[in-house]
Amino acid sequence: MIFRALLPACALAIGIGLASVQARSAPEAVAPVTPTTTQLQQAIDRVRPGSARIRELLGCVPAFGQPETVRLCAMSAEGRDFIDSLAFRLTDGRWDVFLDDAGLPPTIEGACAPLDFAQAAFRKLRADAGLSVTGEVDNGEGLFTEQRGVLRDKTGPYRLMCRYEVASGVGNKYLFITYVWHDGSHYVIDPDIEVWPDY
Repeated sequence: MIFRALLPACALAIGIGLASVQARSAPEAVAPVTPTTTQLQQAIDRVRPGSARIRELLGCVPAFGQPETVRLCAMSAEGRDFIDSLAFRLTDGRWDVFLDDAGLPPTIEGACAPLDFAQAAFRKLRADAGLSVTGEVDNGEGLFTEQRGVLRDKTGPYRLMCRYEVASGVGNKYLFITYVWHDGSHYVIDPDIEVWPDY
């Protein structure tokens, strides 16, 4: 793994052969909200020179429970067939590997879209103006995955899976499993929402 050699507890390895989502960066005059592959490689090299090279940056999402300047990024390394995630922090215009007081990468999950954003997206995607998002199953934390379907035996784009409690109609409650990404400034909710009734 690209980051297992960096520090053993820093990476989450999942899946192979995943669809690519390229991260975007803002113009140089403005501090970028999403880091580039070059910026992340430089950050890793500052912590551990000679680390494996990043083959593909799938993208970054806001980190759960952290300021906007901390992003959880999904990437693969040259010569490896799995995806790692690692948190980075923007400080004074430079991206660095996010480390705790002991100098280790803390375990951090991705942050799901806020309730109001999810509700607006669901209303539009489901054509249901009365739909209401009443809560988050995992307190706003998501899990990177490409797995889809009831048996998780299908694949889709690599995204952050988020689960929301939803009410629609008179007393109808549902669990919506959604797949979320971030374009650097806004959340994006994929249309392949899984709806589980009577939640």
